[in-house]
Amino acid sequence: MKYKNITGILFDYFETGSEGTIWAIQDEKHIDAKGMYSHEGTHYLKTGDYLSIYYPSDAWTPDPSRLCWEGKLALVTLYSTKLKQAGLAHYVKKHETGLEQLCLGGHWVHSLPANFDLALWYRIFCLNEKWVGVLTTT
Repeated sequence: MKYKNITGILFDYFETGSEGTIWAIQDEKHIDAKGMYSHEGTHYLKTGDYLSIYYPSDAWTPDPSRLCWEGKLALVTLYSTKLKQAGLAHYVKKHETGLEQLCLGGHWVHSLPANFDLALWYRIFCLNEKWVGVLTTT
């Protein structure tokens, strides 16, 4: 099995038609001089990926002394039987159409991490503070 490491900015990805936020990392190799992201460099996080998160800094190179968290991701979706077991059932909100969807900080989301402090997750991904991550994926 071939693994690849992606270093870049962690962010909340949303576009019309996605019907909710998707957690993502923007590969540093695909950010232009003006700070614009490309679709080619956007990678969505998924259960089973290994993620290292580093506190924001001016450098792209992750500094081991600035490590905030690392571990294997366990992202829970609304349709997962693990939702209640993960203690995330109260993050389900009913849309005015009657459909239920996960919500974090007023954002409709596709998944929530079962093994992570959600207030910190929101800060990392939604507040545009430029937290650096290293994603190891297959």
